[in-house]
Amino acid sequence: MTSELVHAFTVDVEDWFHTLDCPQMPPLEKYDDFESRVEVNTTLVLDMLERHEVRGTFFILGWVADRYPGLVRQIVDAGHEIAVHGYAHVLASGLSDKELETDTRRAVEAVGTAAGVAPVGYRSPGGSLLDRQRWLFDLLLELGIRYDSSVYPRSGSLAETEGHPVRPYVIHRNGDAEFWEYPSTTRRVLGVKWPFAEGGYLRLMPLPLVRKWFHDSAAEQLRVNVCVHPREFDPEQPRLPLSPLRQWKTQVNIRGNQDKVESILSEFRFAPMGHILDELNVGSVANVSSRM
Repeated sequence: MTSELVHAFTVDVEDWFHTLDCPQMPPLEKYDDFESRVEVNTTLVLDMLERHEVRGTFFILGWVADRYPGLVRQIVDAGHEIAVHGYAHVLASGLSDKELETDTRRAVEAVGTAAGVAPVGYRSPGGSLLDRQRWLFDLLLELGIRYDSSVYPRSGSLAETEGHPVRPYVIHRNGDAEFWEYPSTTRRVLGVKWPFAEGGYLRLMPLPLVRKWFHDSAAEQLRVNVCVHPREFDPEQPRLPLSPLRQWKTQVNIRGNQDKVESILSEFRFAPMGHILDELNVGSVANVSSRM
């Protein structure tokens, strides 16, 4: 390993057909009609992390937890941190307050029941929380969740109103209660912030560039927020009838993704997101300038 700074490694545990922002994604009531590949693909990720002696945070979809509790226990038994990714994998921005509350409560209950331990983190599908949905942080605190990782550079999202932070920071809620946010890690190129260590961006970027941005981030004492999805290691997965551009986005560089991620795992140090926040001294107050 060439870097001593510890970065966060996270996995969004969802199935291959949980594709956001397209009309072809099936509704919740149709999920069971599709061949599920989440168990075998998540096991591949678990095996990869075990080879590199890395523990991470698994943001688990409530729907997955309800149907595959054995997989959730496998994640727990491997020593990983348990978190929640919503229940139905729908954009929070498209839900009413009541729908978002119902989805969140259902997800926390499903994941906690399957895991046998309480989840400690939350990430909205697609980083889709809006500024008007900040009330969700109070609900998450009520449910025992101590941090969020939904600030993602989406147009119109919470990231815009937060000023596009890249470092973890404290959000004060309900008097003295403190709630942490761990936003996406970005590098600015041509005036655009790229979350280079997440999903399709990680698959798209050449490995030398990803490594450079890791080192650049570490030089700034910036702990990278890595996010992968089990389906991104499965080149044989079925395909939804997407538009050519959308199909390309979901499939680009999947065949080489495992080698890329294994290279990153071998070079840099990683830990669960909650452990990173503990290391940053939970209870301290981060000011606005430290978030930029």
